[in-house]
Amino acid sequence: MRRRSLRDLGLDAVPFRRPLEYPGRPAPEPCLLLEAELLPLRAVRGRPLGAWPVGTDGTVGTVGTAGTVGTAGTWPVVGGGAGALADGSGARARTDGRGVRAHTDGAGPPGARTDGAEPEARGDGNGPPVVDGSRPPRPGGATDDGAAPDDAGPPLDAVLTALGRLVTGRRHPVLAVGSNASPAQMCHKLAAHGLPAAVPMVPVTVRGIGVGCSAHIGRAGYVAAAPYADPAAERRLVVSWLDPDQLAAVDASELHYRRVLLPGAAFPMTLPSGDPLGGAYLYVSRHGVLLDPATGRPRPGAEDQGALLSALLRSSKRLRTLLGPDPRAWTERARAEETVRAEGARIFREEGWIRPEGDLPSGSGTTDLRHADLSP
Repeated sequence: MRRRSLRDLGLDAVPFRRPLEYPGRPAPEPCLLLEAELLPLRAVRGRPLGAWPVGTDGTVGTVGTAGTVGTAGTWPVVGGGAGALADGSGARARTDGRGVRAHTDGAGPPGARTDGAEPEARGDGNGPPVVDGSRPPRPGGATDDGAAPDDAGPPLDAVLTALGRLVTGRRHPVLAVGSNASPAQMCHKLAAHGLPAAVPMVPVTVRGIGVGCSAHIGRAGYVAAAPYADPAAERRLVVSWLDPDQLAAVDASELHYRRVLLPGAAFPMTLPSGDPLGGAYLYVSRHGVLLDPATGRPRPGAEDQGALLSALLRSSKRLRTLLGPDPRAWTERARAEETVRAEGARIFREEGWIRPEGDLPSGSGTTDLRHADLSP
């Protein structure tokens, strides 16, 4: 069966490298991002995320009674306990406390997590592993919704465990309004810190969040998306479940944003299974969002970057002088000089285009909560 590579799926464009293609193409369906490939997940009502079957396209074998991977296609057989890698080395998720490496451009501290958490064997070892930080599926694969056993593929948590990665319940859900929804951009950010891309990504229906444009110009030269509170909004946004090192790497890439905890009670989030998500982290711009002077409303973000930059250039003679005459010139000049980016942000402010974002939660708490901690 054809492999589901990002290139084959048309999802391989990295917005950081191609700024006029920002925000990139989002994950189109529930999936497990595994380096440069996507493996589909099948959402099942009543089952926790970690119990959703992974559609392996023949690349992963079945899950045995102890949660290990059996007959494999392109992946070798995993014969060890939970957390063993395919090469039989028994290596697990990093536990050396090194965290992530700093950005090569020196742009701020990475804030690495160094808790050394790793997958654990759960239960009595005679049945499937506990998934999602909660109880295991019932014997035979039946779940609380009465669904029949599913032979479409192994449960997501079993695959993650067999790869030596943290299960979903021990990961941090992060909601994306911009390029973090792009599997290619996520791979790029993690690779910058030497981290593998093994990330569940799921489109989720979210209420109460509008998507605008951050009132700054990013290092890549584009104007990135930023959320704002909009009680009337309902949209589909991608949530990624990141382990602590991955979360630190993405934090390090979001220097113009603060990460806040979005509670599901105030901002309802619904998984494609129809089940609620208890909460997720969200990056909120430190600069506010751009207003459209013609309407007084936030400019729509995460859409056509070329059209956005053209509209901004038409709206300000000062911007045309600094970054014109066209979107390509904008991205090339902004990418080349930090002073140009700073001057562009100053023009945004002096044109009176900025709406401060004060209606979203203000912080993320003292501890990074995991998916298991955010159950509705």
